[in-house]
Amino acid sequence: MYLTVSRAGWIVAGALALALIASFAAEVRGGPLDPPGSPASTGRPIDELQGAWSRRLNSANGSAGPFPPVGCNSDRFKCVMSTGAPFAIPAAVLDMETGLVWQRNPDDATMTWYLAKLICHEAETGARRGWRLPTIDELNALADADAVSPALPSGHPFVSPFGLYWTSTEDNFDDGSAWAVSVAGSATNISEGKSDPALAWCVRGPGNGPTAN
Repeated sequence: MYLTVSRAGWIVAGALALALIASFAAEVRGGPLDPPGSPASTGRPIDELQGAWSRRLNSANGSAGPFPPVGCNSDRFKCVMSTGAPFAIPAAVLDMETGLVWQRNPDDATMTWYLAKLICHEAETGARRGWRLPTIDELNALADADAVSPALPSGHPFVSPFGLYWTSTEDNFDDGSAWAVSVAGSATNISEGKSDPALAWCVRGPGNGPTAN
């Protein structure tokens, strides 16, 4: 009787051992599916977020100046590419609504459309190249339809005479003309002869609007 019970006990113990081994093997196989540790934060500061053309951000809560200059670093406009520390003067402005970077103080000399494209292509604003003329949609997105003289968002940090600015968008109905946007009064789109005088306001970045020419 003692031998019979012992043999049965060994059989039960062996079965339990095999079950434990199988269970352990299954857990090991499932190991790689488990996360290696606590997930890292996916949060990003607003300066790193790409522009979204569906946004409407406050431009009137920027700096009172003088350092950084008036209008810098509002919800919408971030002054960037500063030079001349310790009293840094920003050369450009990042528009958080569109993700485009604009010259803070564009040239006040009028020029033809052809020269404006060349000027922007060769620009080194903020010790950086890669500038271009904006498309008509990009310049209209910077302008404020409710503002006048200039037609720019309230509290903006730009320094400029604010006149008629060339865009890279050509007039589809006239090969000799291209579109310009006036911000001197209310925002107005005007088809100008490519040899006529207007200003150049260069922009940097691929943008979210139509591809620049």
